[in-house]
Amino acid sequence: VTWRKNNVALRSDAFYVVKSEGKQHSLVIKEMRRHNAGSYCVTAVNAAGSASCSAAVYIQSEPIHLRHGKPAVSVEVSSPVQSDEEN
Repeated sequence: VTWRKNNVALRSDAFYVVKSEGKQHSLVIKEMRRHNAGSYCVTAVNAAGSASCSAAVYIQSEPIHLRHGKPAVSVEVSSPVQSDEEN
């Protein structure tokens, strides 16, 4: 299995992780940035032949970090939420 971006072979590096675990193969983009936009293609080859799949990746804008500090707290939607002001 080979992965390509804009017709250039990809390997695991600072930007990508190429994984092969048994019959599962994946490409992980570590941090999505403008330079990650492009045409991605995966090709698998075996004795029966080959198969490819392509996808175009577009980046509308990079993430904006508005403030630094403690990470946001997540709450399950079904969980009751109680405020200190109610007591």
